[in-house]
Amino acid sequence: MIPLEINNSSGLVSLGSAMVNIQNSGNVGIGTSSPQARLDIVAPSGAYNSEIGMLRLSYAPNPAKKLYMGWDDTLGAAYIQSVWSGNAFKPLLLNPNLGNVCIGTTSCNNKLGVNGSIGAAGTITASTTPDIAETIPSAPDVTAADVVMADPSSVERVVKSSTAYNPAMVGVISDGTSSFMINSHAGNSTNLTGAPLVLAGRVPVKVTGEGGSIRPGDYLTSSSMPGYAMKANRAGPTLGKALGYFDAADPSSKGTVLVLVNLSYWDPASGGSLQGGAGSFGSLNVSGTVTTGELKVQGSASFAGNISVGGHIVGNPDTRGSLAVPAGRLSARYVFAKRYSAPPIVVVSPTNQAVAFRVETTAEGFSIYLGAPSAIPVNFSYMVQQ
Repeated sequence: MIPLEINNSSGLVSLGSAMVNIQNSGNVGIGTSSPQARLDIVAPSGAYNSEIGMLRLSYAPNPAKKLYMGWDDTLGAAYIQSVWSGNAFKPLLLNPNLGNVCIGTTSCNNKLGVNGSIGAAGTITASTTPDIAETIPSAPDVTAADVVMADPSSVERVVKSSTAYNPAMVGVISDGTSSFMINSHAGNSTNLTGAPLVLAGRVPVKVTGEGGSIRPGDYLTSSSMPGYAMKANRAGPTLGKALGYFDAADPSSKGTVLVLVNLSYWDPASGGSLQGGAGSFGSLNVSGTVTTGELKVQGSASFAGNISVGGHIVGNPDTRGSLAVPAGRLSARYVFAKRYSAPPIVVVSPTNQAVAFRVETTAEGFSIYLGAPSAIPVNFSYMVQQ
């Protein structure tokens, strides 16, 4: 039996050498004769860590389920650890029935308030498709999934974009349901200080059929419809790449598409190598190699180097063909389907008999004149070059 000692002069109640002391001030000490708090526990020297606590709370129906608290000299830190001995470390719940948790601050206005840096060595898991967004002041009519531009009449403010291929486009507004949100200039307030502008990630975006139907991988840009994106078909600023489908019945069709946001500039007709499907370009400048199944040029084509052809050069009647001077006639004329800019060079050769002839050429066509009429038609082949 451990003796109980009472010192009336000091008001100290001691439980033998176990050093359980109750002072008349109300402080209780375990392992110390001078407790400095309502409960002051001082552990003797020894090995203490998160599996051998200085303070242990156990669950009577299963004593292996414990909560340890103490100081770990190896780590140089205090700890709180939930343990199920022989099984595993278990979760530690803080305010499981609501309430906020804060670290390094007394202004606890959020579910988790941290005054300082946050480091993550593992994975941050989101319940839905996530994006990273930062609040920015906006016009009152700006809503989620709107494509926005820098407000030309204000500083650090956005409005709906209403121009196709808008160079002032700055991004899209998140719906906020799955964002890692940065509430800019908020101080200790929990109220959002503006619309959540997406910095990166995947978000729904309003789209229109102005640029045609949209398929995964298509570049999107701003459209002429306020707040809406469209498929990009020419060089210009882009919002990102589509990750879904949108079938446009007509240019005024509306919908939403999931987009990987990445503000950039896309030029389908530049680069050392051009790859893609069917398309049309106002101009095509290539410094490297182009491999294509079919190349159609509606207009002029200029080549600074040589042209090597592995197959055949197939022209039209304006560039090569045949022409006959009827029997008994002295001439025949060919009129170009498309007028040349100046009289071209026309090379003519008779193919069925030797005759004397001459050629007269204009920008509109050419004529073949015989020295004398022939009893049979005289056939000629010709080639034309500007």
